Amino acid sequence: MASRAEEKHPHSSLPSSSTEKKLSSLLPIDKLIFPLFLFFVLSLLLFLYVSPQFQSPQPDASSHRLQAACAADIASFYIYDLPDRFDRNLLRSCRDLSPRTDMCPHVANRGLGQPVPDRPDWFATNQFVAAMLFRARAERHPCRTFDPDSAALFYIPFYAGLYTSSVFSQRNHTLRDALGVDLADHVSRLPTFRRHGGRDHFLITGRTSWDLMRPADTSEMSFANRLLRLPALANVSILTIERHPWQGKTQFGIPYPSYFHPHSADELTAWQEEARRAKRTHLFTFVGGARNGGQKEVVRALVLKQCGSSSRCLRLECKPGSKDCSTPGRVMDLLMRAEFCLQPQGDSFTRRSVFDSVLAGCVPVFFSEHTAYTQYPWYVPGRAEEWSVFLRQEQWGRIEEELSRIPKDAVARMREVVIGMIPSVTYAHPNASWAEGRRFRDAVDVTLAELTKRARDALSDPRMGSRAEEKQLSSLLPIDKLIVSLFLFFTFSLLLSFLYGSPHFQPPQTDPFLQAACDADIASFYIYDLPDRFDRDLIRHCRSLSPSRNMCPYVANRGLGQPVPDRNDWFATEQFVTEMLFRARAERHPCRTFDPGSAALFYIPFYAGLYTSSVSRQRNHTLRDALGVDLADYVSRFPTFRRHGGRDHFLITGRTSWELMRSASRASENSSTNRLLRLPELANVSILTIERFVWDGKNQFGIPYPSYFHPRSADELTAWQEEMRRAERTHLFAFVGGARTKGQKEVMRALVLEQCGSSSRCLRLECKRGSKDCRTPGRVMDVLMRAEFCLQPQGDTFTRRSVFDSVLAGCVPVFFSKHTAYTQYAWYAPGRAEEWSVFLGPERRGRIEEELSRIPKDAVARMREVVIGMIPRVTYAHPNASWAEGRRFRDAVDVALAALTKRVRDALSESDNNSTIEEN
Repeated sequence: MASRAEEKHPHSSLPSSSTEKKLSSLLPIDKLIFPLFLFFVLSLLLFLYVSPQFQSPQPDASSHRLQAACAADIASFYIYDLPDRFDRNLLRSCRDLSPRTDMCPHVANRGLGQPVPDRPDWFATNQFVAAMLFRARAERHPCRTFDPDSAALFYIPFYAGLYTSSVFSQRNHTLRDALGVDLADHVSRLPTFRRHGGRDHFLITGRTSWDLMRPADTSEMSFANRLLRLPALANVSILTIERHPWQGKTQFGIPYPSYFHPHSADELTAWQEEARRAKRTHLFTFVGGARNGGQKEVVRALVLKQCGSSSRCLRLECKPGSKDCSTPGRVMDLLMRAEFCLQPQGDSFTRRSVFDSVLAGCVPVFFSEHTAYTQYPWYVPGRAEEWSVFLRQEQWGRIEEELSRIPKDAVARMREVVIGMIPSVTYAHPNASWAEGRRFRDAVDVTLAELTKRARDALSDPRMGSRAEEKQLSSLLPIDKLIVSLFLFFTFSLLLSFLYGSPHFQPPQTDPFLQAACDADIASFYIYDLPDRFDRDLIRHCRSLSPSRNMCPYVANRGLGQPVPDRNDWFATEQFVTEMLFRARAERHPCRTFDPGSAALFYIPFYAGLYTSSVSRQRNHTLRDALGVDLADYVSRFPTFRRHGGRDHFLITGRTSWELMRSASRASENSSTNRLLRLPELANVSILTIERFVWDGKNQFGIPYPSYFHPRSADELTAWQEEMRRAERTHLFAFVGGARTKGQKEVMRALVLEQCGSSSRCLRLECKRGSKDCRTPGRVMDVLMRAEFCLQPQGDTFTRRSVFDSVLAGCVPVFFSKHTAYTQYAWYAPGRAEEWSVFLGPERRGRIEEELSRIPKDAVARMREVVIGMIPRVTYAHPNASWAEGRRFRDAVDVALAALTKRVRDALSESDNNSTIEEN
């Protein structure tokens, strides 16, 4: 196609007036050459004078095109942090996302849905959540950048598909379109969008494009909206599970999600091998139900009839009310037992079953080219016959006969191609490994690579601006007219070399403690990608993590546990999962670096607490200690660890430190502890624990027990703080807990239970064996929020989770031992204990009500305000909490990272000073 410049001036030998102006500005050449030559020589001499070495500046490690571990064919991309109405608010109203289905279980786990029992990495994933899965992967992608100026692609993470289904029943078209129009208006105002008219932007919808393309002139009661018809989004790349084959020039098909979301290449390869070994007992199979209206009704009826009448076909008919077709195990069992899987079109051309069959290694059989061939060219081989069978209309009535004709060796070749397609059509787990040799290219990677190519091609198109004229200009300039340009180029190059080479004008080096969007007092940190035995395998065997209960519900949602109904960002979080919550936040932290060479801190993400509880009943000490010894040996071999002897490394345990500190003198005892924190290799590593050993824990630092609230933004946090300020405090004090046996804890608990039970001014929630009240967030918080003071006698150990529940409730904690908080959480609590708490010594413990009644009301109000102000610092924000300026807040993870930064800087500075003294 001719460029605009060529259309205007068909006689290309004649320059345009604008071109003549550009040429004339370069003349007269003869008067410019000598001054430029003189300038060139002087610049060269100056460069040689100030720079004794001809060494060019080292490339910046934070190159916007290629970040550490980022594939060369994937551009750096920026994810917009949209207002909540475009994403988070939709999820909060998950019951309203579909007129027929409660979507709350399906949008859980970042869109993965509910875990499949006894099948790691398998989930009952809904077919319409591709946008959530894509976002979850993209947020941890090594090619993501937090700097929009360095991005080549821009991701608009609007949950377009969820919005679409949420307004299906809205009869008023204006109201139905409102959020989409709002989104288009919002992004089109952004300078980064206007720069190229949205050509470098992309948006994902987990619905078919037809659902978002209602024509403007329709008066029908269609359930579709007009998002993809809006002019503002005309140039945006739309990724959809089904593109419009005739009107979708900016639409690109992406796979429906299936059930398998592997963490690593090893898990993926193991599944491919399983699919290869599957015993194919039947020729063909069909999973689906009847349809009404048009050709889809005819094809479905033919398929159901022929499959039902053939002994060589397995059929799983999907009928209203039946759950078989939404049960992953039932579906996959059928698909894996057949050579071919029939794929007649569904309510639209495409269907999720295509990707289920690929996952099962079952060759798909199509009845329309628009079910896959025109939809997913980015993901499938170019020649359809290599991986699928296409039946023309005249073949529909003899399916078994047609498939029987295909030679077995041809079927085997097709199946191998299909199995080879599994990675590229699979959405890996959001926490899948990025480590070299353990990662694989999944559907998200394939998509980003194709988008990169499309954006580069689009932006290099000569029709995009004045590039055609610039090209014409260069063709008109004869060689002698280029001399000036060459002089200017060399001069500019030398000036750059001078600036970078001169010791006087050296630009500041990138401080490893400072990254884009990273707070100045938090160092850049690197997270080791450990072998599965140290983290993922523990989660997979979640039923074995505790001898007393099934931990699977508690390690779900990245450690958040099960959502609390009707309470956004509240979860029934277990008290011993701190290490999971910390890791989930750290993996998305703006101070995280994927380059160990630029890191100042190193995070060892071993699930030390989960390991500890999983072996607490192991009588053989050697076996009980084995994984910890293995971990210490593994990390101590790293050059990054040996460099400072582990002083810049940290490890987190969600158990008390006592449980990981069995001493050599107690080797003969049958205690439940292990020796992890006694291992010499870890002597310098900073240990973050919910309870430090106060007498022998110099490198241990207390971090909060997790409570139930995990906000996503400062707005949500502030709203909760205001709610606590307004809470009606009907009682003087409260206690949530149970009796204990043995020692001082038995005496103290008995005193508290007795005094609280006999006072009308005390609320008591007694935790008894078999009762679920103390594990029900609403029940616990209701008690704590109604009291001025919350009693905190020591539990099985000095500390207890209830301290942080009471802070969350704005209830002033009352301590009976300084080791319950004061010697534990120095990073998080105000320096003066009396500002936020009450301490009752031994002589005051027998008259709790009397002592608390003496405290003036204004003093109580001041303490409560300090406690409410502590809430952000002791809260573990949601893993997906916003990092946008003005919407973020400093949570427990940020506080810990800032304190670790200071500790490591001080430790390394002291080490350097000692080295200098020794040398002197």
